[in-house]
Amino acid sequence: MVKWWYSVLSAAGLVAGNVINPRASSWTDPAFSVPTQTMADALACPNGILGKAGGVVLLVHGTASTGPETWDKSPYILLLPDMNPARSEVKDWQGLCHGAFSGSGTQYSLALRGILCGQALDFFPSTQSLVSGFVGISGDFHGSSLGGVACFGLNVLEGHCSESIFQQAQESQYLRAQNIDGGSALVGTTSIFTAEDEIIPPEPFDSTLTGAANILIQDPSVCGLLHVVDHLGAPYDSGYFGLVLDALQHGGVASPTRFNKAYCSGFLNDTVEIDTQALGAILGETVADVISILTVQSPYDSVVEPPLPEYVCQRYPTQEFECSSGPLQ
Repeated sequence: MVKWWYSVLSAAGLVAGNVINPRASSWTDPAFSVPTQTMADALACPNGILGKAGGVVLLVHGTASTGPETWDKSPYILLLPDMNPARSEVKDWQGLCHGAFSGSGTQYSLALRGILCGQALDFFPSTQSLVSGFVGISGDFHGSSLGGVACFGLNVLEGHCSESIFQQAQESQYLRAQNIDGGSALVGTTSIFTAEDEIIPPEPFDSTLTGAANILIQDPSVCGLLHVVDHLGAPYDSGYFGLVLDALQHGGVASPTRFNKAYCSGFLNDTVEIDTQALGAILGETVADVISILTVQSPYDSVVEPPLPEYVCQRYPTQEFECSSGPLQ
């Protein structure tokens, strides 16, 4: 399935800042619809799990790209493992954030992966005690105004596209279900977004989450109006990275007052060269290439929003959702 997402998930040692959602306290984890080994096989640890003091960072790749395509040239691979406290990183090749983390962790969501990881925290509540924080980077918690419009714009003659784009429309059943109990921060949460986002307008509406630290990168207290970064450049941007680092160190909740503004001008390690705009452009080309070959017969491609997982209807039997017994699409 094609998604406009990237995520970073970090296994840190402290979970005291977690806020378990009392409204969902009676709901327990449903059974997985795919084997746990399938989820385990989706994870790759470039340097192994080394037991570093900073914990484990899980990087979840984005739309139509692989883990290496999104992350290998990013600061999260090139810089983060050697920063104090040092961390081990894990790349999530298939994007299976959903229930796939173990131990205590901090979850970082880049772009729309925020809504899928939110699904894990909401519908699999046992994960909340394992996650010390969640940072959404340009996450469309309220859906994108493009939604299905983007769908048919990509395949205007065929009238179809990725099911995930239907799910990310502002009026989708996917988001309606998730926002019944998951429409606010379920753990310590930061949402970072840019005024120049070309994929999920309008901002700040799409990325603002109740109960989270909501931070516009161009805010005067952060990097200011002249800081240039779009949606696809977010995984490589130094300002975003500085805020993610602050969140890592503070239970998933970043603060503009603590944020080191030197990151607005570049990475503090001058031995590593990261070209944000060039890498964002390459990622965009990768996404466009994958989307361009979709057909209505492609896996996870459709002319309508797909049914929700059966556990959604079990939890909300009076909401008239359409569900299926298959895995989450």
